[in-house]
Amino acid sequence: SSCLFSRTSPQQPVTEIAVANMASAWLMPLDLQCRAACCPCFVVEDMADSVGGCGALGCLACCVGLFPCVLAPLGRGIAEKSGIEESLPMACVKATACTPFYFYSLLTEYQKQKRYEGGKANDVSRGQWVVTVPELLRAQCLPFLVGRDMYRHIGGSAARGAACSLLCSSCCLWEVGPEIASRSGVDVDGVCFHVCCFGQCYARSVYTEYMYQRNVKPEFLSGLALVTDS
Repeated sequence: SSCLFSRTSPQQPVTEIAVANMASAWLMPLDLQCRAACCPCFVVEDMADSVGGCGALGCLACCVGLFPCVLAPLGRGIAEKSGIEESLPMACVKATACTPFYFYSLLTEYQKQKRYEGGKANDVSRGQWVVTVPELLRAQCLPFLVGRDMYRHIGGSAARGAACSLLCSSCCLWEVGPEIASRSGVDVDGVCFHVCCFGQCYARSVYTEYMYQRNVKPEFLSGLALVTDS
């Protein structure tokens, strides 16, 4: 699979690559979410091309209703590029039983690989998904636990995070969004506009960035002081 990382320069340490690719945008930006929701076939085409597959064929298969059939092999390719173990049977189960959640999981991993395009993604991610299907199901069904964890992540009160998520999710995003963004070097201008006009999409951006920070090795965040979950 070395061909997947052929763009890596042997003279440039991965840590330098990580700093050079420090984020200026969310790992899961709003425009990508809109594109994935409206035209997932084109997103799949890009993802397939990134792992050496036939993007055009993947796009065509999605257009004729074979989306789960595309996700299974695509998942294995994305996983291999990040040093993640993903068996074909498990990929098939996820692709058929949890299609939208698996697609989101693959998309976030693909985005992480693009963020650190010059280096091996498995050196960055500890060989784990940015966000797994069970974690996405947990966020969907028990959002107050996610709020608790995000507040704890930024050094805030876990109880306050759980309460805000239950009583006023916008307040939760208002407080944790800029802090989580700043820890990845993301431009946080226009928080009020994004919370009010793009609430759900902005929530996904914040959540995905939080999960990325939990997953990535601390040294690849350019020395930013993270408060890790205990």
